[in-house]
Amino acid sequence: SLFKDIFDITGIDMIPDPKDASKLIKSKKFDKTTRITAMSENYGYELTLDVNTEIYPLRDRDKFELVLMGSLDMRGGGGVGGGAMSSVSGAASMDVLGT
Repeated sequence: SLFKDIFDITGIDMIPDPKDASKLIKSKKFDKTTRITAMSENYGYELTLDVNTEIYPLRDRDKFELVLMGSLDMRGGGGVGGGAMSSVSGAASMDVLGT
């Protein structure tokens, strides 16, 4: 994998306050999509991610694992986008978010 870490959700649908950018306010723009903010446990990265919460329900203070892979081929072959999905695939063992 290119990157793997566990993230702790620190905020849901929070945006900078237009009146005071140092403060955050709750603002939901879409019915089925939630904007989460999370911190990684191992690297201290901050992540902002839009998630379809009807499919992947997440709440404040939940944890989730994020894995970025160059290929879904669990054997390590094929480059980014290479190979057929009918081969041995990581898609069978994890949830995959498409582009």
